[in-house]
Amino acid sequence: MKTFKDSAGQEWTINITLGAARRVKEECGINLLALDEEVAEEGTSVLAILGTDELLLGGVIAEILRPQFAERGTTAEEVIENFTPEVVLASTNAFFEALIHFFRTTGREDKATAVEKQLKIIGAGVRVAATGINEINEDELIEGMVEAAKRSGQRSIRSPEPLD
Repeated sequence: MKTFKDSAGQEWTINITLGAARRVKEECGINLLALDEEVAEEGTSVLAILGTDELLLGGVIAEILRPQFAERGTTAEEVIENFTPEVVLASTNAFFEALIHFFRTTGREDKATAVEKQLKIIGAGVRVAATGINEINEDELIEGMVEAAKRSGQRSIRSPEPLD
C-alpha cells in the first residue's frame, strides 16, 4: 500500500488488490494484471499507456480509491478536482510503486521489473522530447519566416504548422 495527499491535504492509500484490478478492468477497460496486453483504441501496451496518459491513469487511480470515497462520503469527481500537478505526480508515483509491490509480493518479479523498466523508458523519452523542444530557437525560426515572406512578396505571415 502506498499513500499520497491531495491538494486539500487528504491522505489516500493506493492498495492494488484483485478486487481493485477487477474494478479497473470493468470501469476503465484496463487489465492491470496483463501489462503487455494491448489497449484496443491505442494499439499499445497497458503499461505504456498508463505511463503516458494522465487522464486514463487518473481514472484507474479513482477506481482503486473508490472504496475510500464511500467511506469518506465523497465522489471521484470531488477528489479529482484536488489533483493539482503535484498531486498527479505523487499519485502516479504511488500507483506505480503499489503496482511493483503487488507483483513482487505475488512472486511476479518479471512484471515488477517490467514496470520499473517502463518507468525508466518513459522518463528517458520525456527528457529526449524536452531536449528537442529546448533546441528550437524561436527567434531564428521567426526571423527565417519574415525573410521568406519578404522574398516571396507576402505582406503578412501565416502561423507555422503545429509541431508534433
